[in-house]
Parts: sequence; C-alpha cells; structure tokens
Amino acid sequence: MSLQMPAFKFPQFRQLSDDIVLNILSFVADVPFEASEDMDFHSNLTHVLPHVCKQFYALLKRSDFLWLTALERLVKNEAFLWEEGLQNLIVDCKMEVQNSHNTPNINRGTIGSSLEAARREPYHPGHEPLNPGGDTELLETDGNASYEQKLVAAASKALVAAPSFRRDLTEEQRTEKDLLVHQWVFRHVVSNHLRYRSPVFYMPGTVRLNREVGRLHFFEPRYRLLISEVMSRFPVSARRGEPIVVESKRDYPSFVYAHKSPLAPTSPACIVQVRQCLIHPNGTADVFMVPSAYV
Repeated sequence: MSLQMPAFKFPQFRQLSDDIVLNILSFVADVPFEASEDMDFHSNLTHVLPHVCKQFYALLKRSDFLWLTALERLVKNEAFLWEEGLQNLIVDCKMEVQNSHNTPNINRGTIGSSLEAARREPYHPGHEPLNPGGDTELLETDGNASYEQKLVAAASKALVAAPSFRRDLTEEQRTEKDLLVHQWVFRHVVSNHLRYRSPVFYMPGTVRLNREVGRLHFFEPRYRLLISEVMSRFPVSARRGEPIVVESKRDYPSFVYAHKSPLAPTSPACIVQVRQCLIHPNGTADVFMVPSAYV
C-alpha cells in the first residue's frame, strides 16, 4: 500500500512581493557544491528553481539575494573553505587596485590583521560602507551585522573595485542594470580557491594538519620532476635548503599529497606546503613539508 501526500495549492503565492518570494526560496536554494557530498555542481538555485515557472526564472535572473545568503551560509558552515577563499579574494583584489595605481604593494599581513579584527569587533554605522550596493545595503545601517555578512560584503566591494572585473565582463554584462555581484564572488572563489591543480605525490601514511610530516627523500624520477616543477618559480636559494621567503603562508610552494590507499579519484588527500627543500645535483631532493588543508 502506497501513501501519497495530497497536493496543496496556494493561489495567493503570485500576490506575494518579490522580497517575500525570495525569502521563501532561500530555504531551498542551495548552490553548487553546497548540499552534495560528491561535490556535484548541480543545485536547486542553478538547475531546479529557474525551471519551475517564468516568475522564478525572471526573479532569479535579476536578483542577487539568494547568492548573497548562500555565501553567508557557506562562510558559516564551511569556514575552512569559504572564509579563506573570500579573504584571499579581498587581498588579491586590493593588491590589483594598488598595482594599477603604481603604488607600493599592500602588505598581506596588514589586510589579514584587519580581517581578523572584523571577526571580533561589531560593525558600527558611520564606518566606511563595506558593500558595493544592491541587496547588501542593510549593512550600512545595521549595527548588528554578523561577521559573515561583513566578510561577504567586503569581498563584493573588493571584486567590483578590481580593474580586471569589469574588463572580463561582456558588453552586455557591463550595461546590465542588475549585475549579480555575489554570483561573481561565488564563481571567483570556486575557480581560484576551491579548484586546485597540482602534481600528486603518493605515499600511504598518517597526516595531521599543521604538523610537519618530516624529511622526505624524493628519488623516483616522477617525484624528482614534481619537486623541480613545484620549486621552479622560487629563487635558487630556496632549492638549496635555505629558508623559503614568502609574503603569506598561502604563498609557500605546494602540491597534493595522497596519503590514503588505494589511490583513486575519490581518495582523501591533502595539500602540503614545502617549508624547506634541498635539491641535489643528481635531481634527488630532501623536502620538509607541512599539511595545510584536506582535499
């Protein structure tokens, strides 16, 4: 015997304002990679809701609200990915602006400190607005804005100010009245932070984040090539065992360390940072590395 839930109708739905409709949809509007354990890019916001009816399609095409709430939700629920991704976006965009004005480079540490302060301190009206306009206008007057709201708003403002942002838009997008800034922020983090291309080193073992793996000796030809490629953009001194000088921790040379057996596309792995490297004349290398993130 099968039980079927009766179909309910709500004809008054069409009489609701757009703001109320968007708030209702926010309860089911997950975004790509959010609700799927296998990192599926299909989501309700991109592949379901726009096809429900013309009203939803038109509303989602011109409103950025659901992308805004999704970003805030991701920062809160998956801070290890999205908080760092938004912080990196802010730093990169601010440095791009500085470079375009031919002024000295921004110190990454200074920006990182200000972001950490934003986490601890409440937002006060009258401070420099964090948002570029649109759906986050509330932040300019709401003294109770959360850290997630402030971070997303700051990232949106930084992206809009970056010269490359407008340059990469099509002519139609540049003249579009309602530019979905938060959707572009989401795309930027996915493309530049979540997706990671790197050589893979495979050796079963135990890995703990921020704990040094120890000295590994690379002698196989494939791993000699790996460490040579990873260290190629760093000075010769860094390949001779001397300290590797970087502006921030994320700038260390890095690669993927697959430490679980068997090696397969779905096997857990981690990103490791090279902290010291000595490449011998015959190509073999002694490497000290620290795991920085699971992938």
